[in-house]
Formats: sequence, C-alpha cells, structure tokens
Amino acid sequence: MISFEQRRLLHKYVVYDMAVQSLQRDYKVIENLKLSKVYLPIFDKRSMKILVI
Repeated sequence: MISFEQRRLLHKYVVYDMAVQSLQRDYKVIENLKLSKVYLPIFDKRSMKILVI
C-alpha cells in the first residue's frame, strides 16, 4: 500500500500529465487552422501560465 504522500504526488503527476497531453492535442488542432499565425502566440502564452501553476 502506498502512503498518503505518495498517493498525493501520484495524483498531482497524473493531473499534470493529462494537462500537458491536452495542451499538445489543442496545439496540433490550432496548427492546422488557417489563422494559426494569429492563434499560436496567444495559445503559447496561456499554456505557459497553466504549466507554471
């Protein structure tokens, strides 16, 4: 059985991993848009704020 602290850290890791995967999927979709030059800089700034938290 894993300790409470290990469980907490594992949960945090899984949540961060899911967030990164979601951002990667979103980035791929936005890259395919015709207006990607407009959206990518905005997306990059927001995604960095999320990853810093």
